[in-house]
Amino acid sequence: MACDFFTVDTVLLRWIYVLTFIEHGTRRLHLVGVTTQTGAWVMQQARNLAMGAR
Repeated sequence: MACDFFTVDTVLLRWIYVLTFIEHGTRRLHLVGVTTQTGAWVMQQARNLAMGAR
């Protein structure tokens, strides 16, 4: 599994943060979330995905 964390610029000149994970074996993409906040949110989203994968 790999992750990507990137930003999207909006028309109102704000940044939106996007977190995605991809499973290499199945090429399944998981759009974990979109937010204007960072920090603890990113860590919690990674935990949520890991707990659901079991």
